[in-house]
Amino acid sequence: MSDLCIKINLRQFEIDGEAIVVIDRHQPGQPAFGRISIDSAISEDEICAMAKNMSFKCISMGLPFSGAHAGIKLLNFDDSEKAMYMLGRELAKMDILPDMWCALPGFHISSPAMEAFVAGCAEIKGWDIARLAVTGKNVSRYCTYNAYGAVYCIEEAMMHFNANKKMEAITAIVEGVDDQGGSMIRLLIEKGVTILGMSDRTGALYANKGIDGDIMRQVMFGNKKINELYEQLKDMEVFSGPEGLLDKGADILVLTDRMCIKQTDIEYLKADIICECTNNNHIRPEIKEAINEKGIFIIPETIINTGDILSGYQDWLMDKKNDMMSFREKDERIKRFIKFVLYRNIAKLCKRHIKDSGAGLHQNAFIENKGMHDHQNEKACN
Repeated sequence: MSDLCIKINLRQFEIDGEAIVVIDRHQPGQPAFGRISIDSAISEDEICAMAKNMSFKCISMGLPFSGAHAGIKLLNFDDSEKAMYMLGRELAKMDILPDMWCALPGFHISSPAMEAFVAGCAEIKGWDIARLAVTGKNVSRYCTYNAYGAVYCIEEAMMHFNANKKMEAITAIVEGVDDQGGSMIRLLIEKGVTILGMSDRTGALYANKGIDGDIMRQVMFGNKKINELYEQLKDMEVFSGPEGLLDKGADILVLTDRMCIKQTDIEYLKADIICECTNNNHIRPEIKEAINEKGIFIIPETIINTGDILSGYQDWLMDKKNDMMSFREKDERIKRFIKFVLYRNIAKLCKRHIKDSGAGLHQNAFIENKGMHDHQNEKACN
């Protein structure tokens, strides 16, 4: 049972909706960390589950915080900013913000909506205190710390299992191009990885020599849907949904959206590493066990999806201390901390996989190149 559940009827503010905030295992003196979701049908049970999942992530990353989650059930999404403002204001009145809960930017929630949330808190607490109500920023305009941490996990996993294979020789399939998926595609391409497959809510496509860069740009930046580009996809395999990508060859399979691997899919999987980057459709434990027995390494959501939590923790520390740093200095410190924590967790996970399966990826020999990990002993917060 969660420690605290707060319900706010937004109809009193002429908004057709309700806000529910759940704080799990609250620790006096430390705020809980958690995202905000806006959805027309989100339930209290879902919000509780996400708060508990956030607590588990904080524990696994060694952070001294509990988890939380806020869900706004909203029928008219045009009211999002007003609803966020009222949520921030009402929680500040209850002294929930910023002492008991510090919000992480939610997926699919715009920057103006998050700014409205802080403004609502500022009406009661003032701007100097309200700035502590939200933590965690983007690396840049097009990439999140969550994606940065996820790609770093992939690099470290490949280093543990096959240190001789460079990122330029790696191929990937990415399910979903919004938020996490789109950011990961951009970072993987920067590392030299070839994207063989991708999907959105309207369809999926695969090219065994790599998807044409112009097609990727249209889907990711040109507001084009895959089902609107069929005439340009004559040299590619096209599917009505992402499930068509499961039996396609690639080193990495990244799951960021709604696709869920079923028991009947396991025998067709060809990826060496599966990245569980979705917050909702987790792979069932018995399915994970069967996939691992096949020699495929799974990076679980509780590790690969923690870049935003780790960045939020560092951001919160710097705000509390009023550290006067440039954006570049903050960015470097946050990235260093993400690497420090994720390296420790990925190294343990890789060694456990090899011990349990008796081999590396698809029976590849385990190679550990210690010379590549000098940052392991680096102090994360220098």
